[in-house]
Amino acid sequence: MLHEMYQELTGDCISASQRVSKSVRTRLRFLLDSEDPDLAVDLRQFNSGPQTKYDSFFEGVQSYINENSLEAAQERRHNSISRMALAISVPDLIRQVEKTLPPETPIPSESYVRLQFWPKNKHFQSALHYTGKFHIKYMVQTRQIRLSLVDAHYAAATYRYLKEFCVKFRDFCTVLCIDDKVQVKLGESGFPIACTDRGRAAVVHVPSQEQHSAGDHDFSAFKLTPSATLCVDIPEKVDGSFYRGQLSVCVKDAIFQHSSPLRHAVEMYRLLVNDSAEKPILAIKSDGGPDHRLTYLSVKVSLIARFVTLDLTCLIAIRTASHQSYRNPVVRCMSTLNLGLQFISLMRDKLDEKSEQLLSKTNSMSDIRKCAEKILQSTKPCVDLLNEVFQWLEYTERPVKT
Repeated sequence: MLHEMYQELTGDCISASQRVSKSVRTRLRFLLDSEDPDLAVDLRQFNSGPQTKYDSFFEGVQSYINENSLEAAQERRHNSISRMALAISVPDLIRQVEKTLPPETPIPSESYVRLQFWPKNKHFQSALHYTGKFHIKYMVQTRQIRLSLVDAHYAAATYRYLKEFCVKFRDFCTVLCIDDKVQVKLGESGFPIACTDRGRAAVVHVPSQEQHSAGDHDFSAFKLTPSATLCVDIPEKVDGSFYRGQLSVCVKDAIFQHSSPLRHAVEMYRLLVNDSAEKPILAIKSDGGPDHRLTYLSVKVSLIARFVTLDLTCLIAIRTASHQSYRNPVVRCMSTLNLGLQFISLMRDKLDEKSEQLLSKTNSMSDIRKCAEKILQSTKPCVDLLNEVFQWLEYTERPVKT
């Protein structure tokens, strides 16, 4: 069309070199000579333009962002970036928004929703696929450090032999990987403390007219200990994944319900006693901390108690080498639990006036234990909150049990 218009205006008589060009130019010449505007049809009228199938969902996402845009406590802002307390993952964002929409609303896929954010790094080639519909970056902070040890090869070989044994007797074996997550700080009444490290944002449940803020002290008198247990789905081959399975979490008060070998034995018994497929072989892998160190007599007694109460035929317990706890499969689950702790701050409930006065004079854990019953009641709402948060999470497409 442009070539024909050029010839019409300039008088250029250069002939077309291809048959297709000649036939097209013949039809164009006929249209121009006829001077009938009805013979030319603008096909752009049939274009539907940008798809509007998911507009209702994206409007719901924008409303969700606007509602939660002021619930982040971040006192060290030195740039234009704001940390907001949104969903803990893209699937959770979809679930949260889906609850606010009519049942028949079309829901896009997770990957399509992720591409509506801003890219993590605008200089990457993958940034071309992002639309930037929502001015949000979806990011997860990672930290990792590893130390080498001469016994690491021996510990790795032991774990290799354990995997071969479990694969061979997979129909009769249960594999549990256990470890305690880092303690969660608990603030005093009226002064919540962020669950994460310094410099991270936290959600604070306060009236809307008050300032959203949370403490980030390194020390707090009250703490909660989440204990994670991964019941591994034993693969059919030894080179298969031992990181898939059912993740369970037990949240305990660090002062009155501290982690001990016998407490771990009770938790494991409650976890396995309701299992319909009771298996005679139990294999346990831990990081070798004070409550799991196999050379300690208290740990040996707890293993014997598990062997007797669960009516086992064989009990195998191994540990990782020192400073090699990252080789424990359950440690990989900690990043999933960290998602639930982001942007959350906790504080205990206020006690009666007499108990508060007594508690204000305590200087050690032994003094705090004298107010055990009432303090446990004041920390129970925080334990229930963490259990509820962990239940929102999924590991290997299964909800976390608490």
